[in-house]
Order: sequence, then structure tokens, then C-alpha cells
Amino acid sequence: MVCTLLPSPDHVHVVGAGAPRTIIATTAHGAAADVRSRLLPEFEQLVLLALLREVQEDLHWVRDAEPGTVPTVDLDAALDRFLTHAPYLIEAARRGDGKPLAVPETGVLVRFEILLARVQADAGARDNGEPGHMDEAMALWLESGEDLVDVVRATTVGPAEEPSRPAVATATPPKPPTAVAASGRTR
Repeated sequence: MVCTLLPSPDHVHVVGAGAPRTIIATTAHGAAADVRSRLLPEFEQLVLLALLREVQEDLHWVRDAEPGTVPTVDLDAALDRFLTHAPYLIEAARRGDGKPLAVPETGVLVRFEILLARVQADAGARDNGEPGHMDEAMALWLESGEDLVDVVRATTVGPAEEPSRPAVATATPPKPPTAVAASGRTR
């Protein structure tokens, strides 16, 4: 019997995602084959859906907030989560289901890949207190983050797995997302 454990809540927000099915096999070879063909793909899909949901919730939270009311530390944490998740999301979209990406989809991925390369190259500058490309990262995230989410969703999520989008307008002020410290990254 082989089953998965959900990641720590500090690692991935998995509310409502459930867990992959448990594998039951009579031989180790059969279990390994089932893990490779069923359990791992299901687990990867659930993690991808959780990351998409988290990125989209952060983006909606920032966009819905009154200008000047978002604490800088919360905004930085949301951007940092996005920059941490974006490489995985881009990789998943490029793997997709093997079909070639359309030109607009490829353009979205390339814009974010270029940005991520600049941000990574600026890691030393940020350690010295220089902003580097973080303002550019924030602008691109706010402007085109939803485009990236749409490309990833279109290339990796089947219609039956489509998560519902969070409501955009609410009567109460938006709550800040839970801050998660990313390892190895400082501002």
C-alpha cells in the first residue's frame, strides 16, 4: 500500500484539493508502476492546482485592495511567493500535454522567464539593499500575472479539474494572504 501525505500548510495551500488515490499492489514492481503512472501525476497536478490558486488569490488580493492600504511586507511576501512559484508554473506549462504552444502563450511564458532570469541575476544586488528588477517584477506580476495563470491552466488542467475562480468583489475589505517565508531569498 502506497499513499501520499499532504505537504505542510506552510508549503502549499491545499484546501479542497484532496489527496491522490492510494495505490494497492501485490508486488513491489506493480506498486512502483502504479506510483509512476498514477500517484505521482495526480500529486503533481494537485500541487500545481494549489500553486495556481495561491498565485491567483494573491493577485486578486493586491488588485482589490485600496491603493496605499497594503502593507509593504505583505506585498513583498505575495510577490516573493509568486517569484518562487513562477518557475514551476512555467515548467508545467511548457511540459503541458505535449502540444505546441500558441504564439501568445509562448510570449507570456518568455516574458516571465526573462524577468525571472533578471531577478535571479540581481540576487546579489538585493542583498546589498539595491532594488534590482523587483519593481519590474511587481509591475509585470500585476499587469500579466493573470495571463500566466490562464496559460498554465489552459495547458495543464483538464476541464473536469478546473478549479473555480475566487470571487473578485466582496463587501468586506480583502484580507492579506498568509505570509510564507521563502528559503534562500532576502530583500
